[in-house]
Amino acid sequence: MRRAFTAVEVLVSVAILAIALVPVLSMLTSGTKESAYGEYHMIAQTRAETIMQLLACRDWQTWESLPKGVASPVAEALTTLPVELPEDFRTRLAGFEETVTCTPLDGGLVELCVELAWLLPGEGAQQSHQFRLRRLLARPDAGLAADYSPRQGAAP
Repeated sequence: MRRAFTAVEVLVSVAILAIALVPVLSMLTSGTKESAYGEYHMIAQTRAETIMQLLACRDWQTWESLPKGVASPVAEALTTLPVELPEDFRTRLAGFEETVTCTPLDGGLVELCVELAWLLPGEGAQQSHQFRLRRLLARPDAGLAADYSPRQGAAP
């Protein structure tokens, strides 16, 4: 006499297998999504750092001519700087935007801010990702104006 599995046993085993596979498949899809996010974030960070380095090399008179305390867009930074994105970066990412602003401050300081924003494919318009890089620049001779005078009566 041959013994075989009944339909109920097969259904129970398939159900157990399905319950066990759901977390594994979920983990794989979320890992793929996080990997894509990491790739885009790394590209955005590299681009922002490159733009920042190229702007930091500009002549100081460029920044002093702007009004103090007001964030002014630096539109020419995005058109004249030799910074290239990977070919498919803009086409894969909907709503890709980048802005560069400069805010002259008191004391010979300038704040540069590079902001990049994008939407990942399939996430919709409500899930925007952003990367912002800020840096303070000081006038080259700002540290040279300090006076040094030793305290009277101080031990050497």
